[in-house]
Amino acid sequence: GAATVIASDKTGTITRNQMTITSAFFEGVNYRITGQGYNPAGEIFDEGGQVMSPHTLGERKILFLAGFLSSTGTVNPPDDFHQDYYALGDPTEAAFATLLMKAGFDAAAVTAEYPRQRLFAFDSERKRISIVREHNGRRISFVKGSIESLLPLCSRQRLRGTEQELTGRERDELLAVSRAYSAQSLRVIALAYRDMEEGEDISQQTAERDLVFSGFVTMVDPPRAEVKEAMKAAHSAGIRTVMITGDH
Repeated sequence: GAATVIASDKTGTITRNQMTITSAFFEGVNYRITGQGYNPAGEIFDEGGQVMSPHTLGERKILFLAGFLSSTGTVNPPDDFHQDYYALGDPTEAAFATLLMKAGFDAAAVTAEYPRQRLFAFDSERKRISIVREHNGRRISFVKGSIESLLPLCSRQRLRGTEQELTGRERDELLAVSRAYSAQSLRVIALAYRDMEEGEDISQQTAERDLVFSGFVTMVDPPRAEVKEAMKAAHSAGIRTVMITGDH
């Protein structure tokens, strides 16, 4: 009866801890993504409102593969212990498996087609993860992380199917767009890649240098349905509420 402030953790308490990718900004094009949680029931719309599929993606498929290929999390279908699709591994990583399925791909088939050769795990200093994979006899480094950590490592960007020099002005514009999304309480995860040279040693330094920036996605951790009423009850009782989070 003496409480005047409630300080609550965010992830998994106020939210469902089910990261949902809501949009993707690839090669200068905005893609809108529907659905919620890890359930692959959702669609990807291009800037013209067309629903994307493996048949219409063409060369753009790598954009929706890149996030998954730089991830370690997976998503499993409902079973005897789970009523809906659920994540194995980090929730942010698993969200890219759902995006892959929404684009119409089979996660197991993609993993077999791009076998992993080396993992440089995410850490709080680098703020990124890198995975080197082999595909058709060549090695590709797929990198994912905060846009602030990735942009300084990128010398080029992918636009409309071609690789172009990434200028200082374009870096500032990309950061401005990402900050606008962050201001809407959306998490921004940037993606980049690098075709590694034949015979090149696989190290963290070689995997994360001279990258090609391909874009970023925005994601949200939706609040639990009961949070709104709980907040109303606290406010009506004169209790101040504080949300504690380690997010950006």
